[in-house]
Amino acid sequence: MDEQPVAFDENRHHPSFYLPHGDLVLVPLTSENRPSKLFRVHRGILSYNSPVFSGMLTLPESPLATEIYDGVPLVRMSDDEEDVVILLKALYDSSALSFPRFDPDMPIRVRGALKLATKYQIDSLRKRIVDLLEESWPRSFVSFIRLQSEMLSAETECRVTGKLEDKCFDDCMPEPAAAIRLAMDCDVPSILPAAFSAIAAIPCVREWEDVRRAEPTELEDPLFRTARWTLLDRSELWRIMKGREDLIVHLQKLAEVFSDPERLIAECRSEECPMKDFDAQFAGSEASLLFGCEAAFKRAGIVERFRLVSALAPDPLQTLGDLYDNVPEWRLCVKCIDSTRAKIRDMQEEIWDALPGAFGL
Repeated sequence: MDEQPVAFDENRHHPSFYLPHGDLVLVPLTSENRPSKLFRVHRGILSYNSPVFSGMLTLPESPLATEIYDGVPLVRMSDDEEDVVILLKALYDSSALSFPRFDPDMPIRVRGALKLATKYQIDSLRKRIVDLLEESWPRSFVSFIRLQSEMLSAETECRVTGKLEDKCFDDCMPEPAAAIRLAMDCDVPSILPAAFSAIAAIPCVREWEDVRRAEPTELEDPLFRTARWTLLDRSELWRIMKGREDLIVHLQKLAEVFSDPERLIAECRSEECPMKDFDAQFAGSEASLLFGCEAAFKRAGIVERFRLVSALAPDPLQTLGDLYDNVPEWRLCVKCIDSTRAKIRDMQEEIWDALPGAFGL
């Protein structure tokens, strides 16, 4: 097939990716409002990273055989210009995928690159992006516990200073709706259990944009979280409703466990507990009918906490995490502190393992 020279206005050359030594011009999809920019790049880089590009650029019936611009072959793409830009940035500059820890906008900013990395089988780039997502939405229980600890430290700092890096707490934490949308559209199932669990604890009236437009002062509270609810479709909203019901059931079961200290501290013999003398000062209270660590459970008001959380935002993983951190403050003996914390971790892991089923994943 004869080569056909084509003409374009030089103003359409992309300011960053019309490279003088490039040997291939890419023309992304032209929008209705304006023509797309032209990208002059290196076919070797595309072919090295993508078997799809490699095959497309070497086959006899390749589009390279038909059009020439500025002395090099031209390929028309069916992809959006913005997606092509972020793909080229990622291929030419590895630092283009560097984001602040827990950046809530990261799923939105990497969307174009992940979409094209998947389409053109650029596996190394896709893996880098998935790894970034899994830093905020872990796939394993151990990684989740590590993440929970980091977020608790950030929350504590925010309570002391009022802000994190001059931003409100919500602007420095992962945002679940955008992560869910990206994972559903680009086949990243590994982050879905953690993301669905997180959004289930956020009331749907707390929409990201609406809150920032109407009630920005609410964001001064570190516990006030929002989500980009409008990004989700009906099937995802159904999963959240189903998951919430399951999480509430988990909280109700946990309340039953913590209402009976024997289930957690059966090894502790009240008559020998080193904390039993502490209860003398509680004479006349309900707790005074118990001794030592059993009485400590009553004083801690744990069951009431489960009931309150069930009514507000069902998040048994976070609730158990808070209890784990607070156990030393309950005035239990050392033996009961260790056994209670170990059992709390077991409860968390059991709930973590149940998340895919809870949300129908």
